[in-house]
Amino acid sequence: MYQSVRTIKYVFLLPLIFAVHLLPVNAQEHSTHFWHVGAVVHDMEGMHKFYTEVLGLENVTDLAFADEQSVTAREGVTPLHGLDELMNMQGTRTVIRHYSAPNHDMFLEFIYFPDHPSNIVDRSVYKPRGWSHLGLQVKSIDTVIEKINKTKTGSIVGKPTVLKEFNNNRYLMIKDPEGNVVELFEPPQSESKQ
Repeated sequence: MYQSVRTIKYVFLLPLIFAVHLLPVNAQEHSTHFWHVGAVVHDMEGMHKFYTEVLGLENVTDLAFADEQSVTAREGVTPLHGLDELMNMQGTRTVIRHYSAPNHDMFLEFIYFPDHPSNIVDRSVYKPRGWSHLGLQVKSIDTVIEKINKTKTGSIVGKPTVLKEFNNNRYLMIKDPEGNVVELFEPPQSESKQ
């Protein structure tokens, strides 16, 4: 258990080393600025399809890294000294993609270990009392539902609900292809047109 938690902890630090070029210019005006949320995935292409075709995010980077001491050099793969030690695995190779809305001020990051069986990579801890999810604002929940049905990727949980307690916004819970919960938030039409 300790090693898998440790691995996940380092997985979230890894992109910080490599993706400095994604940091928004205005982040320097403040001491802290939200940058990205990262998640380890098992099926990069399935997740790519869901987040680009269903939710409309743009794939803005496609990066690959490998430990220079243990993985033979490959075209398009950046060697990194100490990656095996950082990941606590041997022969580490990672594929990292960033996704964003058009403003590119925050990113969703997927990390994939193509050379390692999924049973040694503890992707997440998902239990009812440790419930976690990604919240996204969308223009139209109905459009997302249509795309889920059309692409047959992801799933819908329940039905859209208007929350009077939250200014009559609509919301819907869905799941991506790997079972991660995504909460969709749709502001009233007068707000979303502004």
